[in-house]
Amino acid sequence: MDQTKGIPGGPGGEVRKQLDDGRVLLSAVRSSLADLLADVRGGNAGALKELATKQSELERALARVFDAEQKYNEWLARETGELVCGDIDFDAARREIGRRLSRLRECGPAS
Repeated sequence: MDQTKGIPGGPGGEVRKQLDDGRVLLSAVRSSLADLLADVRGGNAGALKELATKQSELERALARVFDAEQKYNEWLARETGELVCGDIDFDAARREIGRRLSRLRECGPAS
C-alpha cells in the first residue's frame, strides 16, 4: 500500500520525491556496501577506505529519509487533525485543567 498518496502536491509532490530519492539512495549505498564488504572478505584491504566513505553516504541518506518522513508526519497531522506520536495536545490539556478547577470551585472554599 502506498502511504504517500495525497501528500502535498499529489502523488508527484515534493515530499514523495524526497522519500523516493532517499529510498533509491539507501538502496544504492546498501548495494555498494555489500560489494565493498565482499571485497574486504576477499582480501582487498584497499576497500576498507571506501567503506568509511560509503558509511558516511549511508548516514546522509538515512538523515534525508528521516527528514522526509518527519515532513510527511507533520503534513498528515495537519490534514487529519491527529497528533504525531510524542506531540502534546495543549488545548486538550488546558480544557481538562479548566474542567478540574471548575469542579474544585464547586466543592466550596478551602478551610
